[in-house]
Amino acid sequence: MRLRSGLVCLTLCLCCFVFVAISFPGSATLSGSAESAAPDSPLGTLIASAASPQEPTDQRSAIAYTQRFVQVKQQGTFQVSHEYRVPEELRSLRVRLPPAATVTDKSGFSHAGNGTYEWTGARTAVSLTYRMPANRSHDDGDLRVASGEYAYVDAGEWAIVEQPRPDHHWTWDDQPVGLERSVRVAGEGAAGQRMVYFGPYREYTRKAHGQQFRLIVPEATALSVDRGALLDSLAAASDTLRVGDRDDEVFVVAAPTEGVEWQLRGLQRGPADFWVQADEPLATPENVWLHEYVHTRQGYRLAPDLEWTREGTAVYYAALLSLEQGLVSGDAIRARLDSCADGEFGASTLSSPDTWAPGADYCLGALVASDLDRRLRLASDGERSLQTVLRRLNAREQPAAAATFVALLGSVGDGSVAAAGSLYTMTTERPSPSPSPFRGPGS
Repeated sequence: MRLRSGLVCLTLCLCCFVFVAISFPGSATLSGSAESAAPDSPLGTLIASAASPQEPTDQRSAIAYTQRFVQVKQQGTFQVSHEYRVPEELRSLRVRLPPAATVTDKSGFSHAGNGTYEWTGARTAVSLTYRMPANRSHDDGDLRVASGEYAYVDAGEWAIVEQPRPDHHWTWDDQPVGLERSVRVAGEGAAGQRMVYFGPYREYTRKAHGQQFRLIVPEATALSVDRGALLDSLAAASDTLRVGDRDDEVFVVAAPTEGVEWQLRGLQRGPADFWVQADEPLATPENVWLHEYVHTRQGYRLAPDLEWTREGTAVYYAALLSLEQGLVSGDAIRARLDSCADGEFGASTLSSPDTWAPGADYCLGALVASDLDRRLRLASDGERSLQTVLRRLNAREQPAAAATFVALLGSVGDGSVAAAGSLYTMTTERPSPSPSPFRGPGS
């Protein structure tokens, strides 16, 4: 589905990872996996993410692999190679590649079927090389060929692609073994933790509040906003949005628009990678740059009945941060929220995704987030807000559900706020449009 107008603008922020270690007395061999495993696994299980570098804490050795990306001549395809350094303690290693991968070379691995490759025990020259399709939609990674609308695309002179996420499973003897990944781009290009840009570009950086922002501007495009103003806006949001979960690095690509029909106005993936169409403005309540940045601060895991907060709070805070920065007026925000209270979403219940009209989590979610933020501020004499609730969600180790959210509304605010949260998220009742909690220029 193509999302082009109103507050319905972006996509979901995915991917949280859990790290668990379990040991068993008398067991000489433990195992590691990049996939979640049941707590009662017959062996001790270390769940590690192959998507980002991991620094072992109590471990003295690790499987280290470099994931190298190459843009090839065959348009619509890119090449990935894994170059491994294996420690002496490693006993076994299995790598399962994504279904779309086509292996072109391997060393130190044998094919075990079903996209899985077994390590042969070799200690040197251990590698896998494969090709991946570049052109994809945002819908569960499905390939998108016929429609010509893309979330990732190889345009020939440049490309924005998603980094594949192979699964690693391993066992060790005596000393625990971790997994570390580094990323390289061959030739011209740049990479974050989940996205890769191929092609000539200029990079602009800004450090603020413990974060480094990397803005990648391809030579094939021109920003419609001043890059200094854009970095200022992101840096200000880094400070103002106090919900925890600040990543050390934020990777931002200004996506070229000429000759490409993007499926989305922006897309965020992984901890803190996102692209935004280069012609998107800053001075709008629908600020896509800030919307995607808000997604990078959503480190919590959610049950389906609370999934609306993903987009609803991103839309709301993109508008609110824009107001605080003097980019838009309070009247402009109120006008957008008022439009979300109409009959378009009359049958949508936020806690039941299967009832959502298209865009309900974005628009209706933003309206409810605004109302709850206002109620929390009033109940706490301005000491607490919806940010307090989101900060507590980020601090949780377990997934949060609708009941968790309502309970947090009560503890941060009071019973009346919890009752309103329950009413507006678990029924089709709607809050009355009301002024934004903050006043800003022109409000």
